[in-house]
Amino acid sequence: MFSSFSGQSSPPPDFETAFRSAKLISLIFAAAVFMYLLLAWLLHSLVLEPGHGLVDLPQDLFNMIVVAALLASLGVAVLVLFILPQRDSVENILNRANVATLQDLAAAMLQAHSVRAALAEAPAIFGLVLFLLNGALLPLAALVAFSWAVQALTFPRWPDWEEARNRGRARGLQ
Repeated sequence: MFSSFSGQSSPPPDFETAFRSAKLISLIFAAAVFMYLLLAWLLHSLVLEPGHGLVDLPQDLFNMIVVAALLASLGVAVLVLFILPQRDSVENILNRANVATLQDLAAAMLQAHSVRAALAEAPAIFGLVLFLLNGALLPLAALVAFSWAVQALTFPRWPDWEEARNRGRARGLQ
């Protein structure tokens, strides 16, 4: 059974509903990344002194943190774009014991997409942390753009979902 936010069990979504939900989830995460930019702009304009963040770090330390954030962002991109799609391929999802119907397949695909969409937001969060540390907008803008690029590459496409449904039907799922 598919668990809702209220804690009550409800039937898993059909493919069209799951696909629409996946698109909505992607758009919500993209909007959240935009909100990071808005928050940074407001803090930069109204709260922070020019050239300062909430914490004044030595430049060398800040540069090391930037490099760590960039490497972590690349790692997240590799995870989201290459590793998770292989783990959550339609074939692997179909081989799971808990996928007995097309609705179960749709729910599993929605769950896999939701995890990838959430992880694609991580570079923007790293950028926001960098901004809060130093008040510099450039690392934030770069990591927000990177996050949006990863989100765009993982945006759900109906032909992929339709193919998954067809493969499920070919396996005898109803």
